[in-house]
Amino acid sequence: MGGMLGLYEQWSKIEWRWKELLDRYGIAYYRASEAEFARGQFSKEPYRTVGTNTTANQYTLLETVREDFFRITTSGTVSGLAVGIPIALFSEVADTPDHLEKFGGTPYYLCGHTAMLEMLKAEKYVLRSKDLITFTFDRQQEFEKEMRKVHAHLQTTECEFHSQVGSIRFEDKKLFIPLQVADTLVYESRKYLERLLADPTVRPRPELKRLMDEGKIFEISLTDKAFLEFYLNH
Repeated sequence: MGGMLGLYEQWSKIEWRWKELLDRYGIAYYRASEAEFARGQFSKEPYRTVGTNTTANQYTLLETVREDFFRITTSGTVSGLAVGIPIALFSEVADTPDHLEKFGGTPYYLCGHTAMLEMLKAEKYVLRSKDLITFTFDRQQEFEKEMRKVHAHLQTTECEFHSQVGSIRFEDKKLFIPLQVADTLVYESRKYLERLLADPTVRPRPELKRLMDEGKIFEISLTDKAFLEFYLNH
């Protein structure tokens, strides 16, 4: 799970530029994976000719589109994080019904809890000490219930950051631009974390390296077994 965090006025500056690019390229929304592989919004002319391989000119056009949207993602004072949980390790630790219940019954709960808590702790990167965070997620039934549970727990006085926990909502990524912006960060982070599982020495792709170098990721982590066991016991 991952996302981006920024003040309202910063998101406003990004959104109008994003809308301009959507209009320029004749697409309804932008997703990094679709642009890279000429799928979805890019499975049509001039980006792809149905039934044929992508031509050199079409590939160059897609690269231009990706760069234009990527440049907006790295602009403004917004930054984000990504947290990954290796499902094999999770299954080792959540090895009984009781243990699984302590994790909220699903790895989505722990992933959401960790990501949202780190967002609340991120004031030194983006926020001011009295700012409220509105948590906005993509609409996905498989984890919406879990994120509502996490949000409710973070609002209790047991959470030291509860005074900064604002509302939670679920929007359509195809309509809500900040989710499209965050999608680029999440896409690159996921590819990196998946490769990291296979090779601990793997280097980030150039796109992720740019996000890191330009301060657009303040945390990217893959939980280990020790962390999972600590969470279980505490």
